[in-house]
Amino acid sequence: MRPITLVLILLGLASCSQSIVINKTLPAEFILNSEEIIIVENKFDVSALDLGSAEERKLNVYSSGISALLKKLESELTQREGVSVIMLDSGIFQNTPAAAFDNTIDSVCNSTSGNFYFVLKEYTLEMDQTGVEKDEDGDKIASYDLLAKAKFDLYSCETGQKVKDFEQSARVFYENRVVQSGLLARGPSLKKADEEAVVVSEDLAIFLIDRFHPVEIQKELYYYNGKSMKEAANLINNEDYATALDTLLKLAENSDNTIAGEAANNLFVVYEILGNSDQSEYWYNQAKKLNQLHSLNQLDY
Repeated sequence: MRPITLVLILLGLASCSQSIVINKTLPAEFILNSEEIIIVENKFDVSALDLGSAEERKLNVYSSGISALLKKLESELTQREGVSVIMLDSGIFQNTPAAAFDNTIDSVCNSTSGNFYFVLKEYTLEMDQTGVEKDEDGDKIASYDLLAKAKFDLYSCETGQKVKDFEQSARVFYENRVVQSGLLARGPSLKKADEEAVVVSEDLAIFLIDRFHPVEIQKELYYYNGKSMKEAANLINNEDYATALDTLLKLAENSDNTIAGEAANNLFVVYEILGNSDQSEYWYNQAKKLNQLHSLNQLDY
């Protein structure tokens, strides 16, 4: 008996894709010991971003998000991991020249007697259209999430070397908007998203610390089912994964990059279902390289 529970879900209008939900256990990516000291520092210079109109208000949203991220990260490390946390105050808006923040790992570690140095390197917020559906009046409605992404580097104070880098994202529903034409609506602005930025950034911190433990998740995977992928999609629907792999591997060699890319995306999905992380990562990257990775698909490792 397979240990994976599968549920098929149809996506919105004109998506030419379906999704499948799997139960998955993610292994711990790094293990912290409770007696260790973790130094956390923000080295992301939000003031260097070009945010266009309403820049000051958008900067305030970024400030709220980064503050929430770091505070939640500190509490999660302290409460869940039992480690001691030292927060280095680089500020949210780094108007000081960048060189002032180029502390060497040795100097930071020696001055604080830390064991690991955890550095926020990048942070972004964006409005992401997740789908279009018709309402009861026949109007097309676009749904938008606020998507937060962050990159952290983890260094060992003992060796001075980077031991792990983390890319993490989280999303929270923001609002629906009427589509005026086609399938795209004018997306909402970040300038009023202060509260949502806090919520999504706190979620991001939780998801990040989840990676220090084995964790059970439900993961939704999106695969193409258009004309060229129809046969393979039907095989996935029928859980005939061996035949689906044979079909998709042939399509992945197609000279048409769209077909090859969609096949790569679907191979990523099948290998995720089968629990083959090496192959799923390979095909995830292939689909990304061919610009056909489904926008809602994510890699966990």
